[in-house]
Amino acid sequence: MGVLDPSYRFFVNGARTGALSYKLQNRVTIVTGDPLCDPGIFGDILHEFKMYRKQRRWGIVIMGASEVMMKYARQREWTAMQFGVERALNPMDNDVLMERHGKRIITQNKHLLDTKKGGISLGVYIPSVRTNPILQHKLMEVYDSWRHMRSETARGKSQAFITVYDPFCLPDLMIFIYARDANGTTMGFAALRRIRDSRAYHLDPCVAAPWAPKGVSELLTYTSMTLLNQMDISTLSFGYEPLQSLGEMTGISSRIQKVIRYVHRYTFRRLPLAGKKAYHDKFRPDERQDAGVGLVFPGGVPGLRQVFAVAHVAHISIRKLAWPEGRTKDKPRRV
Repeated sequence: MGVLDPSYRFFVNGARTGALSYKLQNRVTIVTGDPLCDPGIFGDILHEFKMYRKQRRWGIVIMGASEVMMKYARQREWTAMQFGVERALNPMDNDVLMERHGKRIITQNKHLLDTKKGGISLGVYIPSVRTNPILQHKLMEVYDSWRHMRSETARGKSQAFITVYDPFCLPDLMIFIYARDANGTTMGFAALRRIRDSRAYHLDPCVAAPWAPKGVSELLTYTSMTLLNQMDISTLSFGYEPLQSLGEMTGISSRIQKVIRYVHRYTFRRLPLAGKKAYHDKFRPDERQDAGVGLVFPGGVPGLRQVFAVAHVAHISIRKLAWPEGRTKDKPRRV
């Protein structure tokens, strides 16, 4: 999703057959995801980018690398580590959708949709078919209010892996499911983004307004699965979820691995990440569709410059990790 963030830059190779999306931080280019090209020319575009960086004395880190990119890195003995996993639902055989599990979600949905109780109604908006500026404005109000509420709730804490973008910037790929109350007030929406030549969709964002009753986001996720089931789609990606413990690591000694794993565990415990996994687990993701997500350091074992650059791009505050809950470093006493 970093591609949609206007603060990222693009590098296009000379043959115009591929591109990289990256952000520059501390003279380090943080490439978001794999090179945007056929895997067969990864080497060509990365070499051209290396020449481009060399002129400017920039380093490089690839953040959010797929399993294809991780395999490429292992073959070259680059330093790489799995820090997350992409999780996906299977709308064609999901346990919650088939009512084999998730009775609380199902009961909650029925309550919200009952005209005499929750009074929630649902709608589908496809901007590529017909644009509705008024509805888009209302949905953006929900998105902005949700972001503001999240920021206020997390005040003084790190908000890791947050990407901010315009949900309507790629209208030809989008389907929106939105919820309203009996008075017509927008309660929340789910954005479904088409990926992989229409064989899969990505759910992001799926948000409820601060004024919405409990369970609206779960209702929207459930409804998204229902719609894709009717469309014969078997993959609904949640995006990537950071791992509590780092996965496979390559190109690095076992001694340094222990240090990196300790630092990662320390960081994970101090970031509000556990709730994301708990929310995903409620909907019974399809483990067969799990895919690793990694960090790749083509230049070797990362130094402090690379570490701080990655932390900045991931919205992880080193200061807040060192002194959590708003505590500040003790001031030195005068002698």
